[in-house]
Amino acid sequence: MPFVQSFTEFETRMDCESIELRGRTLFRNGGQARGESILLDPPTEEFPRLRLMREFLMAKLDTEIGAFNSFKCACSEQAVLAVKFGNLPGPPADAPQRLHAGKKRIASLRSEVLAITKKLNNDSPHEQRALARQEAESQRLENIRTINSEIMQI
Repeated sequence: MPFVQSFTEFETRMDCESIELRGRTLFRNGGQARGESILLDPPTEEFPRLRLMREFLMAKLDTEIGAFNSFKCACSEQAVLAVKFGNLPGPPADAPQRLHAGKKRIASLRSEVLAITKKLNNDSPHEQRALARQEAESQRLENIRTINSEIMQI
């Protein structure tokens, strides 16, 4: 008998934050849902899971940057209008604290994206082969330079 669950049950089982992106719901742990009926657990393989986690973090980062810039512009505009028109209130009193908190969240998300990107690049089989080729080529060129330098000394 197939396992049937609702989106709400799936979301509860994932037990992490989610974000809507291009018609699907991405979860921080790599799970995803397309509509109410296609519910996909996080991949068990590391690289597909890391790619989905990175996609989630990039979408979250874009959202956070957009909200930060929007709030910053709104506060700046409100300050200008308050100076220009005395009957208007200024920006919220806690605006600097909220902006600093947003800046910290953005920095944290960027560091998470960087860590996952490094892990994806350094650990993938393709990247390992490319790195091995680069090291072999560097060693070959070093050997040629050494031989050339010995020849030039004769």
